[in-house]
Amino acid sequence: MPVGGVALSDDLGARWREADVLQAQYFHRVLAVQRDVVQTDLAIHTTRLTEAQLGGDHFLMRHERRMVRNLETEQRKLMAMLCALEHRFHVKGGVLS
Repeated sequence: MPVGGVALSDDLGARWREADVLQAQYFHRVLAVQRDVVQTDLAIHTTRLTEAQLGGDHFLMRHERRMVRNLETEQRKLMAMLCALEHRFHVKGGVLS
């Protein structure tokens, strides 16, 4: 029953699945880049916080603590989104498939 039956709906489903996977791959790459940027920023602000603590600069310590907290929150959110994508699309070898 190739016309109007299961074969057409299977083909359409396969194309939708492929489109979903392509979109998931794109968002996975974007989120991974954002995660890397956040990790770099977090390392910078953690170093600055340590320097502020050693220098006794309370204003700078407050600022850097806030920055570290915000970046840690953003990092957790990005990791959660990445994990959700990986779980939904069954990651194999680190690449959405």
